[in-house]
Amino acid sequence: MTGQVIRRSVGALMLLFLAGLPPTFSAQEVRVPIEVQFELFSKILIFDRNLQSRVDGEIVFGIVYQSHYRPSVEAAETLRDLLHRIPGEGLAGLPVRTVMIDLEKSIPLDQAIEINGLNILYVPPLRAFDVKTISTISRARKILTLTGVPAYSHSDLSVSVDSLGGRPQVLVNLTAATAEGCDFSSKLLNLATVVGSNDREKR
Repeated sequence: MTGQVIRRSVGALMLLFLAGLPPTFSAQEVRVPIEVQFELFSKILIFDRNLQSRVDGEIVFGIVYQSHYRPSVEAAETLRDLLHRIPGEGLAGLPVRTVMIDLEKSIPLDQAIEINGLNILYVPPLRAFDVKTISTISRARKILTLTGVPAYSHSDLSVSVDSLGGRPQVLVNLTAATAEGCDFSSKLLNLATVVGSNDREKR
């Protein structure tokens, strides 16, 4: 299958997936279960036309978290466990390696990224932490950022999942995504809500 055919098929699957999901309710910063986020992120990667050139044959999935903030730990560990259960074909046809980074104990984030060769970064809920610190590094190093906290993508990070009317909604910050080296196809942008300073830019 060509990349275009694959993206078209995945786009149809995403529509069916979103339509068939039960309503989600949460008073926390993360408004959609990690399991649902994972399913959506797995499909979204297909729509990055620069993915193959950015990851160089392997997806190295970094998960940052704060060990003294329980919501952060729970989200990070749940996603880690889901990534560890990925079948042999990996994500978007690429093998996956997972790296956990404790922002409270680890070496500085930029050093951890360089040492581990990260090319995707997931950001769970963080407490008293400036997310711009992460986005500055991710943009400089061309690392795609994903999060389940909608507020983070409205300002700094590339992709998040929100809940609208009790159903999941993909948010894409085009300014952040472009700065991180991603090139999302119009098929994804037609399924998602574009946020940030490029709200009106649909491709």
